[in-house]
Amino acid sequence: MKKCMKKLICAFLSALIVCAMAGCGGDSDAGKRIVKWEVLRAGFGTAPYEALAKEFMKQHKEITVKIVFNPTINETTSAKLEAGQNLSDVYSCNNIASIRRWALKGWLEPIDDVYAYQLASGKTIKDSLTGNAAAICSYKNVAYTIPEYTSLTGFVYNKSLFDKYGWKVPTNTFELNNLCKKILKDTNDKVSPIVYCGGAADGYLYFGAENWVYSYEGIAGLDEFYSYKNSDVFNPANFKGKSYALQNLKKFLFDEGRYTMVGSSGMNHIVAQSKLINGEAAMMLNGSWFENEMADVLKEKKDVQLGMFPVPETADSTGKVLHSAKYSTEGNKQVIQADYGSYYFIPTKAQHKEDAKLFLEFLSEQSSCETYTKLTNAIRPFDYELDSSSEVYADMTAFGKSILDMAKNNYLYTANPTSEIATKGVVGFWANGGTPYVKVRDGGNISTLLSEEYEYAKSNWNKFLNQVK
Repeated sequence: MKKCMKKLICAFLSALIVCAMAGCGGDSDAGKRIVKWEVLRAGFGTAPYEALAKEFMKQHKEITVKIVFNPTINETTSAKLEAGQNLSDVYSCNNIASIRRWALKGWLEPIDDVYAYQLASGKTIKDSLTGNAAAICSYKNVAYTIPEYTSLTGFVYNKSLFDKYGWKVPTNTFELNNLCKKILKDTNDKVSPIVYCGGAADGYLYFGAENWVYSYEGIAGLDEFYSYKNSDVFNPANFKGKSYALQNLKKFLFDEGRYTMVGSSGMNHIVAQSKLINGEAAMMLNGSWFENEMADVLKEKKDVQLGMFPVPETADSTGKVLHSAKYSTEGNKQVIQADYGSYYFIPTKAQHKEDAKLFLEFLSEQSSCETYTKLTNAIRPFDYELDSSSEVYADMTAFGKSILDMAKNNYLYTANPTSEIATKGVVGFWANGGTPYVKVRDGGNISTLLSEEYEYAKSNWNKFLNQVK
């Protein structure tokens, strides 16, 4: 009897916890329609989703939004969609290739009607989406998804240190080199210019490498590369951005004891990030989630301010910025990498599809985008207020405002490879699926490594094409 009672009590408490996490409303839900919203519980925490759900329910009192925080959403959703059971009404998953496959299988609800919805701004959702979001989120000219947020990466820096010593944010590698020397001089070598997490997350080295490629090749060059028309897109003679990127990694991050903190190659991301917050290092390759991820540490360091700036463009020894011959941009802005971190969609077999569409429309409104940004430091790919001096963002930290400035002042390029060898995961940014960073760190010759990648692509290209037939 005691065992049964114990089990019942545990089950009851578990139910209460689930209800609390999911925004359960108890008796207040009686007679209301339910929209289940399933999202990843990760770096952003729960606050942005809870705030948006609460605001939506204020406007739509006949609907209750139940949030499902699923830490394995990206691994478990495919099986749920295939089974057509135990489905939420709105999902957020991070793999656009998988989403396109699910659309092809008929598992996702077309949302062209949502794209046609007129927002309070007077624009439709489709027209309000920025960059090539609408194209990326459509398959065979049918819209199936809306990006949740744009993931920005660059150098996170200890703004308090920069302010104390009067250091200026660098815009190119010539200035970055001079800054690193100045940091060492001004602090008598007590502060390392750069730290990286070589023991985890691939060191976040790809944030540096890929951004250096993006700013060198520009829009036109990147469009050509991501077409994957033939193996020549991996020819280092045609695309020199990778060579410059690896040279920059070698110079700024792999020479430990000079510009990079000794021991960085073995640090995990939390340790390295703590070094930055504690003022032992000045800069680190990282992303817009940094502040949320390190919230507990920052609570103990209330006097420390952070910021983030774009990976400085490649420049020669005179300070001249270098660009590919096929380089292009818009508004003379630096081209930076801006992938979509996750995508909203509605399953075909969702129970409350019309209410789910209503919810997606709400999430696309300017006020919802502003709320999301204030609580996450992440940018949504919509036309809305991004001026860091706006009253809307008065309560944001210096770090959050620096993200807004990055989004407003740079061209955010999101790759949209449509070749099946890319969408089906056969080929990616590096032809052989790996990265050459460790080899470069350990003394590998950059020209040789890139030539080997090109030879690999040439010798396997027909094999790649056969894999997707």
